[in-house]
Amino acid sequence: MRNDSELDKELLELTGKVLSSNPDIYTLWNIRREILDILRKNETDEELSQIFDAELHLTEYCLKINPKSYCAWHQREWVLTTREDPDWNKELALCNTYLKLDERNFHTWDYRRFVVGQCKPPLKEEFDYTTEKLHDNFSNYSAWHYRNAVKTTISLVVYSVTPNKSTFAFSKAVNKDFLTSKVSLWINNEMVNGEWISCTGKQYDVLWILEHATVVEEGIDVKVEFESENGGKEVITGKIHNEATYVGKNKISFQRKYAEPVLNELKSQLDSFTLLTTSVFLHCIDAKLYHKEVIANLQSLKTIDKLRAGYYADLITKWSVEEQLCADFTNNNSLEMKVNFAEKLINLPHLQYYSFCENVDLSDQDLTSVVLPSLVKLSLKNNKLKTLQNFPELALEELNLEGNDLQESEKEQFKKDKSYHIIY
Repeated sequence: MRNDSELDKELLELTGKVLSSNPDIYTLWNIRREILDILRKNETDEELSQIFDAELHLTEYCLKINPKSYCAWHQREWVLTTREDPDWNKELALCNTYLKLDERNFHTWDYRRFVVGQCKPPLKEEFDYTTEKLHDNFSNYSAWHYRNAVKTTISLVVYSVTPNKSTFAFSKAVNKDFLTSKVSLWINNEMVNGEWISCTGKQYDVLWILEHATVVEEGIDVKVEFESENGGKEVITGKIHNEATYVGKNKISFQRKYAEPVLNELKSQLDSFTLLTTSVFLHCIDAKLYHKEVIANLQSLKTIDKLRAGYYADLITKWSVEEQLCADFTNNNSLEMKVNFAEKLINLPHLQYYSFCENVDLSDQDLTSVVLPSLVKLSLKNNKLKTLQNFPELALEELNLEGNDLQESEKEQFKKDKSYHIIY
């Protein structure tokens, strides 16, 4: 531990001189944050504002030396979220300046994402900005990536309300502030108050439980109001399933939507690229129409290019699950999840979309881990599980682990620790 008596303005000046020559000594930035925390308690608001301005000036100088300094960018974020009077418009202008100097610097794009998250300018302005940058350089990957993030909106994809718990799944991770301001559960036309609990214990999560004392039984009216980012309101009505279980599903689509000129350009280039690029183009043009062809191409690539077989298997899993998800959300009204395609899963993308399921059959896959919050019966038969460490706490009645490569001692201990029926 550093002595508080050593953390003063003199040390602030000394570390500043060193960082001006080498901005990537993260220990010195840590010391500066400790000093600034102490000064916050003793200085007047005006003096503190000047100190923070000087710190921003230092980071700006350091970024001129190394525009890709993680430490300097992080320090700048810390200062702006710590001080009482951040000027976010000035920061946005700084991003514009830096991106004129280096339009591909992903550090600046990442920082811009942080700034926009704080000042929340109209998304159209950010979208137009990326258009301008892409006109300058169509191959600017960082701009494309940022543009995709701007277009991606958060949606409530599915929820379930039962006598035991109410779960809510989102397309992207959200926090409690988002939930309390955007989501409301209504039972018999009365809003339900409760406590939001993350399923993983993280500040941001895609899956949340609302703990409340309202009685859930057959014959009640259940709905959820969700306020979208454009200010509009969606009402998702819960449909009753067995034993007072209500599930509300939103409309989902994983199809990327491109303008007609872009689609025409993709189609015209199909015969000009390698098998992987062609497969990606086909998926972008119409994922449903070309699904079988794309999966066949990826299976061929797994054989041809063994060094990247894992990457191709990951794409197969992701796109196959997306294909089944769209069908399940439209046609399947049960509380079960079963893989309906031949390709083996190596992971579970979009897992939150199946959070309402009570009976999940994931047997004969290539999985190494799993987590679902509402299960009663889970089959992980004939997978590739090698350990049961960090296995999620689930309120199961039955778990099938036959055909996995598990140590006998671990199996016995796991069986002692769990109250549900386990099949080995």
